[in-house]
Amino acid sequence: MPGIVPILNDIVQARVECFSVSQISLNVLHYRVISVAGGGLPLLQLAQQMVLALGPLYRALMPITAIFQSVTCKNVTPPETVGVRASSITAGNAIGNLLPRQVSALIGYGTNLAGRAQRGRSYVGMISDTFVDASGEFTGAGFAALVNVASQIGPAATYSFGGATTNLQLVIRHPNLVGPPPATNTTDVVYTAPSALLATQRRRGDYGRTNRP
Repeated sequence: MPGIVPILNDIVQARVECFSVSQISLNVLHYRVISVAGGGLPLLQLAQQMVLALGPLYRALMPITAIFQSVTCKNVTPPETVGVRASSITAGNAIGNLLPRQVSALIGYGTNLAGRAQRGRSYVGMISDTFVDASGEFTGAGFAALVNVASQIGPAATYSFGGATTNLQLVIRHPNLVGPPPATNTTDVVYTAPSALLATQRRRGDYGRTNRP
């Protein structure tokens, strides 16, 4: 039975949240548990370890006026669990000022299958202007920092606490199979593709409504 301690083949959703003033940057990731040791990590410990691993890498792209806020983990294998949140509330540590909130770094996710439904992407927001050159392009230092984020995200990720370990495979999540019983439906990600180009995410632009709860 899926629960608060994910087991083999459970699907874990991880929501990585950053914000600046009234706008939030949200990256939603999905992982399939490929193995556990020592019983595996409960969702709270998994979220806490993701904060420790991902927080410094995200903050390396963010100025002090932006905040790395939290990671929320949920087991979405039917029946889904309630999400468990590990908070950080830590300012970015890149020099410079915040770019317009629409501006994002982009990480693509690819699988061995063709078609738009078999690809994914994350818009990594709240970027410092120190990572934009005079031509308005991403600098080499900015791209290198983004590569670090993408490498930690996947395709494979391992998190440990005490004597327990959970090994994860990044996946593209599709609508659940209706069953009965209902079942998750995913495709394994085989590579991450951080982009050297800057992207935009209009849902967190200054002209949009406040999106921070």
